[in-house]
Amino acid sequence: MKKNQFNNTTKITIAFVVCSFLVILGIGIYQSLDTKEEVIYEQEEVVENEEENIDEQIVEDDQEIVVTDQEEIQEDSVEQQAETEQVETETEQEEVEFEEETSSSSTSQQEAISQVSIIIYGVNETMSSGTIQVAQSSTVYEVLLEYTTSQSMELKTSGIGTSIYVKGIGGLNEFDYGGRSGWTYTVNGNYLSMSCGAYEIGEGDVIEWIYANYE
Repeated sequence: MKKNQFNNTTKITIAFVVCSFLVILGIGIYQSLDTKEEVIYEQEEVVENEEENIDEQIVEDDQEIVVTDQEEIQEDSVEQQAETEQVETETEQEEVEFEEETSSSSTSQQEAISQVSIIIYGVNETMSSGTIQVAQSSTVYEVLLEYTTSQSMELKTSGIGTSIYVKGIGGLNEFDYGGRSGWTYTVNGNYLSMSCGAYEIGEGDVIEWIYANYE
């Protein structure tokens, strides 16, 4: 009987020891797993933090790039504006210079005016006379043309340029009074052998057109 009780006690003790061991082993395994989970969680947090830091760094870099691009755009805009202002200034200066040159040229042209007298003698009469202002380099023919135009007098010619010849003035034409009748001219009382389209007048000159009959 005592031997059976001892055996039972021994079995119970062994069972208790085994159970305790299993419990302790289970607790150890659980703690080990929990520790591993914590380590994994911490590693995941570290990775997430690193990713967030990387994302933040990327955002900062992008912002810096955007700021740099904006600064470059502003610099380009300032440079373009400066170039535009310079072009406008140069254009204004050119316009001022052109106006000054035009004004100077106009003044010179106004100063280069000659006043001359012109008398047109027909057959035993003075057909017309007066004074006229013309360009200083005008020819005798140009003076006659301008004067007859202003007086609504008919003017007939042949030839061109320095070879022009006056055939009729105010309806009085060459050969109207014979085969040797026609128009000739003098400047300051001097008969000239050159064409009226070649001789240039001067200030105060007196031009006379004379209808002559050499028969």
